[in-house]
Amino acid sequence: MSPKHRRFITFGAAVVLACAVSAPATFADGADLRSPDTRDLARSAQASPAVDLRSPDSRDGHRAAPAADVVIDGRSPDAVDLASGRVVTLAPVVSVAAPQGGFDWGDAGIGAGGAVAVLLLGLGVALMATHRRRGIKPPRAVPH
Repeated sequence: MSPKHRRFITFGAAVVLACAVSAPATFADGADLRSPDTRDLARSAQASPAVDLRSPDSRDGHRAAPAADVVIDGRSPDAVDLASGRVVTLAPVVSVAAPQGGFDWGDAGIGAGGAVAVLLLGLGVALMATHRRRGIKPPRAVPH
């Protein structure tokens, strides 16, 4: 590194250090550097009362209600019925489907299609796995 380059780096570091030290000192006196309009707007915004931005339904729902009058039963409806003695049982209607006799051609078609797909897949893998080399033929002599 040349002395000129080293001097340039030292000077740059000194400038950065001076800026870093002087920046906080500039704002330490507490002067309000905003424009007068901005200062007035900030004062009026701080003095204005809080605005309730909730919807009317939400405001009504959050009004103070006597908590002692409200009883919330957290049980499921089935648990409430069981505790009160109201047990209603309905037997489900069961219908048994009789097996059909005969041959299902739809299932046979699906099975045959699956078998053909597996056969073609195996054939493709076999063709890719075999490495067929043909002998190198000597070049033909061209008559002059």
